[in-house]
Amino acid sequence: MSDWDEIPCRWQYGHLTDILDVNPPVSIAGLCDENVVSFLSMADVSESGHIIQRQSRQLKEVRNGFTRFQEKDVLFAKITPCMENGKGAWATNLESGVGFGSTEFHVLRANNFGDPQFIYHLSLSDELRKKAVTNFTGSAGQQRVSTDFFFRYKLLLPPLFEQRKIARILTTVDNLIENTEALIAKYQAIKQGMMQDLFARGVDEHGRLRPTFEEAPELYKESELGWIPKGWHSVRLGDHTTVKARLGWKGLKAEEYVDDGYIFLSTPNLKGNQIDFHNVDFISKWRYEESPEIQLREHDVLIVKDGSTLGICSFVRKMPRPATVNGSIAVVRTKRNTLYPEFLFHYVNGEDFQKLITLKKAGLGVPHLFQADLREFVISLPPITEQCTIALILTTVDNQIEKTESLIAKYQAIKRGLMQDLLTGKVRVKTDTETEDV
Repeated sequence: MSDWDEIPCRWQYGHLTDILDVNPPVSIAGLCDENVVSFLSMADVSESGHIIQRQSRQLKEVRNGFTRFQEKDVLFAKITPCMENGKGAWATNLESGVGFGSTEFHVLRANNFGDPQFIYHLSLSDELRKKAVTNFTGSAGQQRVSTDFFFRYKLLLPPLFEQRKIARILTTVDNLIENTEALIAKYQAIKQGMMQDLFARGVDEHGRLRPTFEEAPELYKESELGWIPKGWHSVRLGDHTTVKARLGWKGLKAEEYVDDGYIFLSTPNLKGNQIDFHNVDFISKWRYEESPEIQLREHDVLIVKDGSTLGICSFVRKMPRPATVNGSIAVVRTKRNTLYPEFLFHYVNGEDFQKLITLKKAGLGVPHLFQADLREFVISLPPITEQCTIALILTTVDNQIEKTESLIAKYQAIKRGLMQDLLTGKVRVKTDTETEDV
């Protein structure tokens, strides 16, 4: 396609710059230094191409030295690894109609032949991002996508009316994903509130929350943890559990891993409520058997005791095959007649226990907890039947969150498929202008 002097009615090969302008000028005429404008750093946009945090700045603070953009511009991260990870955004609802941001953003603006939302979805496509990687410029570690890439990149481009229909379809799926994410956030907020109440007040014999201390002080007693329900006890964690961790090493030499064997979990595999058993390393049988005390069992509680994710706690429900852990993870096994393991899992993830970890962590560089620290932590211990009820309530909420998260994964898979089909012309959409599939 040599030019776009007339709007085409069929898909044609062209350059990205046939439908967009790269890093176009932004006018701030009419704005004074005290006007408030939007500001976006690279950290303010997600790897799914959304704005996750909005900042406001006075124009005088940002008018020099930052990238300018305006309403409905598309931001495209140009530096590695942000570009490969999908960083970017569709700039809308900008204060004063303009924004400023990281100099590591390219700005893409639809021209008369391009639809802004279509360009936004196109900017997130795997095909475009992978092609951009092959066109990096600069030294290792500081490689970037140059402006020239957008002028050189050729692809099949749909006519404007089809761009708009494709954009509407993909945006509909995006809205489903965002609404589902909002629902998960709601469930998580509900769970946090429930945890605070359940671990402070517990439940009565009917499974209902007890009245607060202020409402019924006669139902509570003093303890070293403050006021707790009568019938509860303040106990050392080590009196009701065994706490074990692999000593001497946190990982293996590369040649000690095997392609298929026993699961060897590390801290990235612990995802809070879930354990990622899919992206794991494997070790040999003799390596697995050398530390029998940390060979995992169902109902073990795993706590990260080293590193930036210190305090993350996961619960072993089922294992696809025998598994063990590296030295950054403590294996906590409860005495089942006094401490219900699933109750402990939720308790460790509660605000009070996490505060204990924050106060206790040692180490000048890498945050660290000793096994002895974990054993000495004091927790509130309800009767075992009450523990089971509390755990059941919180696990029910977790299951709802997990079910909703699976919906997001489903919608994301649908969107990937639609992007592959619609953005390449493999599947054509029916529009008001053109109703016949070709």
